[in-house]
Amino acid sequence: MTASQPYGRPWTEGDQALLYTCHLAADLRAGRPMTPAAVSVPFRPQLTPSEQFLATGPGVLMAQTAPPPSTPQWEVRHRGWLTVSDEGIYLQDAQSLLVWDWPMLHAARMVGVNQLSLTVLHPEGPVAWWLLQSPYAELAFVVWAHAMHTGHPQLADDSWLPPGWLAWAHAQGRAPALPAR
Repeated sequence: MTASQPYGRPWTEGDQALLYTCHLAADLRAGRPMTPAAVSVPFRPQLTPSEQFLATGPGVLMAQTAPPPSTPQWEVRHRGWLTVSDEGIYLQDAQSLLVWDWPMLHAARMVGVNQLSLTVLHPEGPVAWWLLQSPYAELAFVVWAHAMHTGHPQLADDSWLPPGWLAWAHAQGRAPALPAR
């Protein structure tokens, strides 16, 4: 390990996405309006006229083909661009624009770095299990949890972040807006 890379790896774009998420999470935690960077997307707001886009980046959405408690088997359903807003998420691929507002997401939890497990209730009644992979999966989780489930254990103890990441970011000379726990 070197002084500039105390944990053996350099700062990445994924780390930058987590740092940005920490700043927006700190705004939400403090009851302040979020202060996102400018985000440009090729579609108009679909959920509310005042919707605020927070981030956009690559994303893959996979459907679970065998329901719990069996061993998960995942099938890629959408590969494209994820956009997170204050009202929900969008996944755009070459053929479609998938739009989910926060109330459609019945449950969510971070299951790995950049991996968000989602339970979606469809109007017809069936439940669908999804896995979203993106550098902005953590941001989608934080905004959803703040809007829909403020008592979520991962939101309460910051375990939505990779273990040790806050301390590592501080050691890299970055200053996440959340305190290291």
